[in-house]
Amino acid sequence: MPGGIELKFKKSKKNIGVDGNIRWGVKVGVWADYPSDFNKAGQGYFLIFARVREEGTEGGDKIIAYRTTGWNGEVTPDLFGVEDISKPWYLSLQVLDPGGHLQSGVGPSNELVRDLEQQIHDQRVKDVVADYLANCDSSGTYVGTKYPHTDKFEGRILPPEIYYAYDGQTNLGGELKLKTVTTLAGPDTTAFNVDYVKNTRDERDRNQFTNRSVRFSAYKEDGGTLEKIFWYNAKENNYQGNSQPYNGAIRFDEIQSATNSKIKIDFNRKEMFSQAAGKYRIIPTINYYQDPGADTSYSIYYANYQPNYWNTQSYEVPESTVYYELINGGNLELWSYYNNQFTKGEIYFPTPSDNSFTNYFNRENLDWQSAKRLDNFSKTIKGKNETTTYEPSSMRCRYVADKKVYQLELFYNYNDSKWNRAVEASAGVFQCAADGSRWERKDRGTYDNQLEQNKQPQLGSTADVDFMMWGNRYKGKVYIPLPSESTFTDKSGNALGFEKKGEWQTKDGFNFKYQPEGQQGTQDLYVKLKCYYDAAKDEFTIQIYNSNWDYVAAFTCKSNGKQWTQQ
Repeated sequence: MPGGIELKFKKSKKNIGVDGNIRWGVKVGVWADYPSDFNKAGQGYFLIFARVREEGTEGGDKIIAYRTTGWNGEVTPDLFGVEDISKPWYLSLQVLDPGGHLQSGVGPSNELVRDLEQQIHDQRVKDVVADYLANCDSSGTYVGTKYPHTDKFEGRILPPEIYYAYDGQTNLGGELKLKTVTTLAGPDTTAFNVDYVKNTRDERDRNQFTNRSVRFSAYKEDGGTLEKIFWYNAKENNYQGNSQPYNGAIRFDEIQSATNSKIKIDFNRKEMFSQAAGKYRIIPTINYYQDPGADTSYSIYYANYQPNYWNTQSYEVPESTVYYELINGGNLELWSYYNNQFTKGEIYFPTPSDNSFTNYFNRENLDWQSAKRLDNFSKTIKGKNETTTYEPSSMRCRYVADKKVYQLELFYNYNDSKWNRAVEASAGVFQCAADGSRWERKDRGTYDNQLEQNKQPQLGSTADVDFMMWGNRYKGKVYIPLPSESTFTDKSGNALGFEKKGEWQTKDGFNFKYQPEGQQGTQDLYVKLKCYYDAAKDEFTIQIYNSNWDYVAAFTCKSNGKQWTQQ
């Protein structure tokens, strides 16, 4: 049972104990500093009286007497024949000295069908057992004076306990939560296995016991109930149900191998992903066979009950459940712009606990950090059975220590056809707990409000103009790239390529989008430009010239300004 104490006893003030841990299917030695009145001159055969009962209960002890071999004694929990090894059991041991030779007695392999009193045919043993039963106090401790005896040892026998290996880690006890799988990013295969089963035989030979004794069943959560999908039938010792439900969109074939379990999704069955999506529980069953003959050859005397041997006990272990979740889509919902279209949908972005998160960001940064690299992400389109692409222009992230969450801001480029204006827009700020599985939106993106109202974002002009050129009056609105925009600083394509220089820079030809006053449409306005940066004012000045380099007008704007002002 998870959290149970693994008992390992050493000598103390008592004169009896066990060497090592008490595990099902394993003989453990009983050590004793035998009292001085024990028959050390004789052949040294003693009786070990064992009592077992379900932990937390009182009375009703199952009592067995073991005949030791010489001075040494051993016990094995298998020989108790308890009805349910999935529970912890109380164990006590006490050694009595019969004071003479003991015959072989009746072993467990050939006499279990007889009445208990007929199993003891050695009169000396009968006398010891009778005196023991007649002279125990309320705690089950022998206090008689007829036979020399040791103190009483008390301990626990813990049930088998499953430990997993997953994602490079071993010795994982309790429930196992697998990383969330998405139909956008996979992975297509999720592998895990039983590392070993504690408190059982073959604990050192992990695979042997696991392969023979552990089976898995797959259930799907449906509201407050569990739906059987592909399960192990202990009574018939076989698997039932459908190992490839939803037309094979999800596959549980390989959970039958406890040392190499795999859950898979099939990207050729995308049309069934919406049905297959959900939360699953993979619950182990332990099969345990109590075979006393496999562990001892010593004579056993059953004082007050008929043991339960040679039956396979099968029981599910819900405290070792494996949790698997398949999400149809991704783990982050956003608006973004691609291929001349705004769409809302989901992408999958690695959560902080994913190993691939560090491909983009360092986990420990408290300040905003830019992404190490940019990748395109497959993106669903909400309300449609199709996907598009999210192409980030930039990404940044930080860790908020006092809230123990990571914050992620995503950006994209948007080109407005009216003004031929390219801008970078925020897709929003998202946050996720350090061990979370989904990014939740914290702050809306730049245009989310308009987009939610089915409105196309309308970018305004950046300057009001009123000047004469070639004898014509130009009065209206113009888009001049702002200093903060990439079109202002880039040196490639249809961009200005201006820098923060305290000297005049020139651009030999640029097309502005100009909207005459009182009109809806725009037209191209071809001009030549000069630019100067005044560091003292943190201000840019742009001068407009006609194609003959005749001066037309001048405009100024701060480096972080939102509008150009005509001088």
